[in-house]
Amino acid sequence: MERRASCHIEALSADDDPSQPRPTGDPAARKRAQECLAKVVESLPANLPARLQFVELTLRNGESDRALMHLEEIRKLLPELSPEPLQYFQKGIELLQASQSQEAITAILIFRNFMRVTPFYQAGVHELKGLAGPLTGTPLLTFSQDVSVEMQQQEAI
Repeated sequence: MERRASCHIEALSADDDPSQPRPTGDPAARKRAQECLAKVVESLPANLPARLQFVELTLRNGESDRALMHLEEIRKLLPELSPEPLQYFQKGIELLQASQSQEAITAILIFRNFMRVTPFYQAGVHELKGLAGPLTGTPLLTFSQDVSVEMQQQEAI
């Protein structure tokens, strides 16, 4: 379980934070990130940001058939798309079917950039990283000034 949690954190670290380095140069780092993202996609199959990042890493690792399979799964997940992102999504699939994986990466990245501003994508980011801000609810422990003063008086005796 701990190994799975560390993969989840590692896989998310660079997704929407441009200041974080992306594992594009080192093949071992890309493979490790792909394995971690595969676990995230397995546990959250409807999560668009995780699945798109997984497709990108899968393409960069030379597994175009696997990437194409996941793009087909994304097609099932998405509601109706506007023409602009749909154009790049279809182009990415067509390029993969024509065994042009390097050109497909560009189309998929453009599609991902279109999707980043959609509520569906943002909901996926919140699902992965959680909402920002303080946690709400009732605290489990409360501290009373009276108890603290009472304790100090007992110690003085």
